[in-house]
Amino acid sequence: MSSIKYLYAFLALSLFTGCSTKTTDGDLTEATGQTELITLSQQQKQKAGIQTGALEDREMSDIVATNGYFDVPPQNKAQISSFKPGYVKSTSLLVGDYVKKGQSVLVLENPEYVKAQQSYMEVKGQLKYLKAEYERKKVLEQEKITAQRNLQKAQADYQSALARLQGLKKELQLMGVNLSKLEAGQFTTTMSIRAPIEGSVTKVSTTIGKYVLPQEVLLEMVNTDHMHVELEVFEKDVTKVKEGQSIRLRIPNLSDSLYLGEVYLVGKALDPGTRSIHVHGHIPEEERFVPGMYVEAEIVIASKMVAALPENAVLTEGEEAYIFTEMPADGEKVAFRKVRVETGLVSDGWIEVIPQTKLKDGTKVVYEGAYYLSSSSGG
Repeated sequence: MSSIKYLYAFLALSLFTGCSTKTTDGDLTEATGQTELITLSQQQKQKAGIQTGALEDREMSDIVATNGYFDVPPQNKAQISSFKPGYVKSTSLLVGDYVKKGQSVLVLENPEYVKAQQSYMEVKGQLKYLKAEYERKKVLEQEKITAQRNLQKAQADYQSALARLQGLKKELQLMGVNLSKLEAGQFTTTMSIRAPIEGSVTKVSTTIGKYVLPQEVLLEMVNTDHMHVELEVFEKDVTKVKEGQSIRLRIPNLSDSLYLGEVYLVGKALDPGTRSIHVHGHIPEEERFVPGMYVEAEIVIASKMVAALPENAVLTEGEEAYIFTEMPADGEKVAFRKVRVETGLVSDGWIEVIPQTKLKDGTKVVYEGAYYLSSSSGG
């Protein structure tokens, strides 16, 4: 900033040497003491690129600036593994492919898969006999022909076989085995792994022929239907953030577009490492972003109407801020007056200003070129 000011000073000296004056404005003496007036010709004003505008009434917001990333709920993410080891026989999916819930995403092959099917058929065959034996012992016990312990053993054998059959049935269903075909005598050495959610493939970590173990992640998927933002709010601002407040979002690496959201959940525990809490925000469903994408955000704490100017119009001198206003001068000359101001809210390139002396309606304020005037006046 200082280098810009020195450049302005050099240009201003070349344009304005001998052309500026310092006078006392009688209307301002009581409020601000001596007021500087800088007088230029219209030609000098044009060369300096000075542009003016009005003090505007704008709705500005008290904000908490933060950042974070886009994410999806845990139930919208999936890491796909096999619960049995095997060789990868086939997979046709690439990163970005969209799959439906229950669709086959991978086929494994292993001769060991036959064992579970064989056990299922053996237990199913035994079950018919055990059930008949249990029913027979139950009749005999009622007629006092057999001991009760024989009935209890028959009942235990039957129920044990029934439980084992149900367990094997569930295991085969997870393997994708068609029980109707199996019961017709068609055994298989392959197992289909199916998508647990609907969504897009984000990572493929296997190849044809690879031997995989149950703990290995083979594919990863994500469903972006319910995208949200995870923001980090520091300790000093924690008490300001509430559910329902508006969020203004920008994605620096994507565009300058502004997106609107809303605070949905505010974390209740402070991270001891970062001294911050997590804030969960909802965004419009029609927007499509990528999980993990960096985002800059402003959480709107409160809004109000204020008098404001572009930030370039307000200069600082030590701890004081000031602006330049344009006032008519004699003939072809134009004068600029230095006016002290207090500043407040800052938003979207605009800053709240409170002049220490009330400005008349229609007063022109220097929007561009204030640094030229400041350099010319020696400020």
